[in-house]
Amino acid sequence: MGWRRGREFFCRDRCFLDIVIQQHRIGNKKKDYHNNDAVIDLVDILLQIEKDRSFGISLWNDNIKAILLDMFGAGTDPTSILLEWTMAKILKHPEVMKEVQEEIWGVTRGKENIAYVDIKQMHYLNAMIKKTLRLHLPLPLLIPRKLTIC
Repeated sequence: MGWRRGREFFCRDRCFLDIVIQQHRIGNKKKDYHNNDAVIDLVDILLQIEKDRSFGISLWNDNIKAILLDMFGAGTDPTSILLEWTMAKILKHPEVMKEVQEEIWGVTRGKENIAYVDIKQMHYLNAMIKKTLRLHLPLPLLIPRKLTIC
């Protein structure tokens, strides 16, 4: 995907989120949060946090858009989010990137296609991915579970 196409997606997503947030801002003026019949969603809660500032958190419009994009991403494509975080971490630590590159070159030895067996031999890469998963879980909200006895 070229940079122009990526830029189009970025602008389209941002514009869509701007519209959603603006509609919620207009709708929130009419909502009564003390009414049990009012339907409140994540955008409403984030706007309430932005407005109140009683939680000790400063949220701005860009923060709300970033949270919403992460929520959509976690629901649709957690793998790409994991890759983004992994690449961000590896770019911040060039010594780790060098170690991973050497391991990959050593295991694959110039092969065009990498087999599952090859990936199993990449212990440093696997450890790095596990560390990234521990630090940046791709699911911001876990689905509540209920123990049932059959």
